[in-house]
Amino acid sequence: AEFTRLLPRTGGRVALGWVLRDGDRFRFVFHAPVMRTFADDTDPMKILAWYRDWIEERLRQVPEQYMWVHRRFKGRPQGAPDRYRDLGRRLEKDEIEAFLAGR
Repeated sequence: AEFTRLLPRTGGRVALGWVLRDGDRFRFVFHAPVMRTFADDTDPMKILAWYRDWIEERLRQVPEQYMWVHRRFKGRPQGAPDRYRDLGRRLEKDEIEAFLAGR
């Protein structure tokens, strides 16, 4: 995470945002720049922990919105659906409901 090295050197601010699923559409939520500064000698892991905590706060508000970016479900039980088949195909309503229900 290069921003953890850049912030202390530049005194930069961070603009944080996130995307929420709204049916089959998405809504972007933008937050005002965070006015937190970090000393030049701040451990990058402390900055990363601060960022991780921000993400965790959002996830606790709407945990059903969380989606792994990496192929989290590549190892799955026999007979379980392949979550990565036809990634460009738009899901049908029943497929979305089944996925959100964890079936």
